[in-house]
Amino acid sequence: MSRGAIFPLLLAAAPSFALPSAEPLVIRATRWPEGARRGARTASTVNRDELSRAQPKNPAEALREEPGVLVQQTMPGRASISIRGLIGKDNLVLIDGARLNNATAENIQSLSAIDPETVESMEVLRGPGSVLYGGDALGGVVYIVPRRRQSFSPGTHLGGRISGTYRSADQGMTLRLEQMGNRDDLGWLAGASVMNFGDLDQGGRLGTARPTAYRAQAADLALDFNRGETAWRLTYQHMLQAQVPRYDQYFNARRYAAAGGFAELHFDPDVRDLLVAEAKAEDLEGPASELEAKAYWHRQERGTRQRRTNSNIREIYQDVVGTFGLRLEALSEPHPSVKLLYGVEGHEDRISSSRNDTHILTGRTDPNDANATYPDGSRFTSLGFFLLNQWSPAPAWKLEAGGRFTESWTHTKFRSGAFAGTPFEDSYRSWTGGAAASWQALPSLGLTAGVWQGFRPPNLNDTAALKTAPAGVDVPSSGLGAEKSLGLEFSARHKAGPVRQSLALFHSILSDRIERVSGTYNGAALLNGAPVFKRANTGGGYIQGLEWDGSLDLGGGFTARGNAAWLYGRDTAARTAMTRMPPAMGLAGLRWERPDFRSVWGETFVRLAGRQRRLSPSDLTDPRINPAGTPKWATWNWRGGLSPTPATRLNLALENVLDAAYREHASGVDAPGRNLIINLQWFF
Repeated sequence: MSRGAIFPLLLAAAPSFALPSAEPLVIRATRWPEGARRGARTASTVNRDELSRAQPKNPAEALREEPGVLVQQTMPGRASISIRGLIGKDNLVLIDGARLNNATAENIQSLSAIDPETVESMEVLRGPGSVLYGGDALGGVVYIVPRRRQSFSPGTHLGGRISGTYRSADQGMTLRLEQMGNRDDLGWLAGASVMNFGDLDQGGRLGTARPTAYRAQAADLALDFNRGETAWRLTYQHMLQAQVPRYDQYFNARRYAAAGGFAELHFDPDVRDLLVAEAKAEDLEGPASELEAKAYWHRQERGTRQRRTNSNIREIYQDVVGTFGLRLEALSEPHPSVKLLYGVEGHEDRISSSRNDTHILTGRTDPNDANATYPDGSRFTSLGFFLLNQWSPAPAWKLEAGGRFTESWTHTKFRSGAFAGTPFEDSYRSWTGGAAASWQALPSLGLTAGVWQGFRPPNLNDTAALKTAPAGVDVPSSGLGAEKSLGLEFSARHKAGPVRQSLALFHSILSDRIERVSGTYNGAALLNGAPVFKRANTGGGYIQGLEWDGSLDLGGGFTARGNAAWLYGRDTAARTAMTRMPPAMGLAGLRWERPDFRSVWGETFVRLAGRQRRLSPSDLTDPRINPAGTPKWATWNWRGGLSPTPATRLNLALENVLDAAYREHASGVDAPGRNLIINLQWFF
């Protein structure tokens, strides 16, 4: 038997479904321009064409077809991702290098706060990413690249696009207007979107989930100026979501425990403003061949209006986080086979938090800042230095190694206990590192082995928050340390003729995990009749699993694709399952596309997930999770499109064709039933 036949036999247990023939480049998530299946890290890319065809309601929906990624739909206006079993707070989301994560981050980083029409591509780095990007990258990194002008031909050129989308499951309507162009070396892209979504029609006989309706609007601007080897960029994004209901907390919500305790609970307004300025110089002479400087300002505002069942008091919260960040990095190539990437970055979050109580019978409003979500004026600061080295000692080998030192500071004050009102300051130091080796064993077979570290320092949500939680009330906690992860991974990539496939095996060791535990508030185990929870470093655990995806070009314009992921997690301290572990998941599909047929294309695919019976004690108390386990499910889906003229494009989709009733694991609302999506675009 030839060596070239060994790897296909190892993967014979899984059919070879396909991906598009052109392999996407991963540039930002790994920092090296390389094929997604040829680098030293496991990464994948969702490009603009895939986003346009899928027409996702938010960027997270476009990632649910990637292996190892679970989309947790807390509510229709909130979507976060789990990467390799680690939930939203353990994954770092970057928009053009600016952190979406901030010091008030809960268990989610909501990608619903991003207009998918502003996204050029999304790169997913699976596994710890703290060496390059610092805190919160325990499980992985999602790097979102904004859309901008791509062509800079001499002269003045103008164009634009109008896009309209309809979704039947929630009677959703989206309208997008944009204008783009360039004058010689100056390019721009400006756009605005208006979105309106009704109550969600769930699958099967579940009926309509009320309230789940909300509305949103967005605006964006990207400016580029290129002169020789130097480029200047400016990016601005605005997103407003209004009246987003926290469905799972309502009295009539479909829950797996007692009825929700709220007659009213929604986020209004939910605002995000981002400004990024960047300068980059390439092909330089001297010690550094590339230099990049980036500064950003990110403002995130969340207003919360809530009223408990049988209460006449409406609690109105306003939490504003202003983040200023700076990143300076350089690339040196001291030898043709050696690359060095190094730099410094830092950011600071400043929090403004307030609360007012309105008596709905009298209309009187009373300030109640003493019970706001966070102590007003709290700050969280982080500064880090990093170095990453890539060395190719031989054409078939590639070695990577790097490290980072980060120090973070918290400045806040206690809200409870004997020290209430006194300042609380702490610092967290983290050394992280990693290394990987890639070997092109055969022209058709590449192997990679690596080990990487990640960390997440305690944020203000861990240390100082006083807020409603799914099963009770979270109160301030002190004495916490940073969470840590150590990811070991082996991957194999095979490409021979029409077949392309990859397999990744990984084992992640978690330590000093911060978990919710029963506690007291001012000596009481109940607050407003709800159980009190605190945070503590309860120990550690591990998550291990495998991810597979593959490709097969069937000829005649037909391409098949598929992927699968399986995870197993265990809390070694509590000797239980890890919290919110995803079930086994997979996808299999078939696509037809012929460029000579006026851009006509079509595909059908099945998404499926196995039953998740292994639940942690925290899962069993979470009213969003069935205590008997999340049932298995499968959906059959169709997509297609055509361009009847060069200036028009029509995309159609019918999701969940059989109207299956299901819920993504740990989600707070059931998934849409049969959903017709119609998108029409006109270019001018």
